[in-house]
Amino acid sequence: METIKINKAEECETIKVQLSKEKFPIAYQNKLKELVDCKAFDTQEEAEKWINENPIELELYYEIGSGLFAVEAEAVESCELQSPYTGIQLTE
Repeated sequence: METIKINKAEECETIKVQLSKEKFPIAYQNKLKELVDCKAFDTQEEAEKWINENPIELELYYEIGSGLFAVEAEAVESCELQSPYTGIQLTE
């Protein structure tokens, strides 16, 4: 079975995505809801300020024969990850 290797820290390829209400309204609202629901900030305004000042770092992976996908960099080491195309697990 084919595997997808998790990138080593010194070799990872990342991009940063800055969420905004105008450009990414669905993702922005979902992130805001997450921060408010988990009480990460005292107010919604503080959560919005944080979103506006902190881009999300995405680690890039390319599955040959399927395509490119990205994973939040913070999730790579703390979650079991799999390809959104084939379900193949990413492994160390």
